[in-house]
Amino acid sequence: MTQPAANAAPEPPAPAPAAAATNNDSGALSDQHLAFLDREAEHFFQGEMAHERRASWLLALASGLLLALSRLATSDYVDTISRPSLIFLMLTLGALVLSVALALWALWPLGGGVRPSLLRPWRRASSWDEPGTMPPIPARFRVSATALTWSHYVSHRRRAAVKGRRVVWITLTMAFALACSCASFALA
Repeated sequence: MTQPAANAAPEPPAPAPAAAATNNDSGALSDQHLAFLDREAEHFFQGEMAHERRASWLLALASGLLLALSRLATSDYVDTISRPSLIFLMLTLGALVLSVALALWALWPLGGGVRPSLLRPWRRASSWDEPGTMPPIPARFRVSATALTWSHYVSHRRRAAVKGRRVVWITLTMAFALACSCASFALA
């Protein structure tokens, strides 16, 4: 076996993967890459749905706890507890109200695009409502398959990330509510 020379020229770098991904010089992705982006878009869509299920469970839990705690706060029990315990009880109520609001915010549908925003609850004036006919194709969808697939992938990925962060905020406020309620009952 021979040893490589210490001053040998380094190997040239491998070609960029983006160049191998295109069919031509126009930047169009190959069929395999388009299929990959479609699968990944479906993966992130399922992630969005999972985050919405988590938010709905947290909404149900926070609403139930808020109802039970509000019943407790309006009973005669409040007159018998100490002032620090009452403060923690009110903090718990506030955290649960915030959890419910955050859960509703997380469940609200998001629009697509680079910066997903909340969709409006009312119909737009340009909504298509003539039965039996196809609606006109908006200009944003009159693009190449590559651009449309990429936009679809990016939209689902960003919405999944936004909804995931919102579920984390709900979980943190629920944890704060739990800590405040434990402190309230410990000081009672």
